[in-house]
Amino acid sequence: MKISIFYVHIESIAAQTGRSIPDILAELKADGIEAIEMDATQLRDNPDIGDMVAAAGLKFSNFYEFFDLGNHPEQDPAITVELALRYGVSNVMIIPGFLEPEEMPVYENDTQMWEEMAKNPKIAHMVAGVRRAVARAKGTDVAVTMEPYGDPLHAPFGRISQLLWFADQIEGLKMTLDTGNFIYTDEDALENAHRLAPMVTHLHCKSYAVDENEPVGRFYRGVAPAAIYEGYIPLWHILDYMEGCGYDGYLVIEEDNMEDHLTAAKNSIRYLKSFINRQK
Repeated sequence: MKISIFYVHIESIAAQTGRSIPDILAELKADGIEAIEMDATQLRDNPDIGDMVAAAGLKFSNFYEFFDLGNHPEQDPAITVELALRYGVSNVMIIPGFLEPEEMPVYENDTQMWEEMAKNPKIAHMVAGVRRAVARAKGTDVAVTMEPYGDPLHAPFGRISQLLWFADQIEGLKMTLDTGNFIYTDEDALENAHRLAPMVTHLHCKSYAVDENEPVGRFYRGVAPAAIYEGYIPLWHILDYMEGCGYDGYLVIEEDNMEDHLTAAKNSIRYLKSFINRQK
């Protein structure tokens, strides 16, 4: 396994410390980072980022890109695959769009939800767009993925059953496992890792701290900011299970709203290195 971090976190560290991005990239590489997680739109608009990453001796672990396919079915996520091929990146993650709350499928059980999703024209546009990306990637080394997005009021792909429905509709679709996002739907992250494992080609490491002002669910304890090593998500157990399933890809540090983002990142690198190098 290899360690990566989101480029937006590099920008956050630069803003907090007043240091240059190349300087931060060099320091984190020395600590153990091997790659950067990148917003494809941002890179396309700012290709100098690619030059900085390459100059630091780093790679890109994944390109993710937001689309609005429900309202703009003419958009083509195959452009994300094209960018990945240009940079030699093996994973892309498509966020196909969002719905208004009143447009979301209404359901009482999984069977009813799948029926409602199949009847929703905007979701049909999302499926068609992601299929185009998968078709473009066919025969290449690029895996096209989706993730459980942490916005159940707007994203019809936040629940495990919704993700499995998309996978059933799109032959060849793979998954990015985000360890923290199932909390938003009050689902068991470890159990869902078991269910998604055969399709997972990429992994976002995320956790949250308990928020005592939030109502307690079965698994939900709040989404207060936390470094990956100090939250309540069973991250170590998820990583251990995924490794046992043969996962050997990137472990991507995802930590938002850190007061001292550099310290959090460095401690998270140490945490992931301790997992990778542990005695099995």
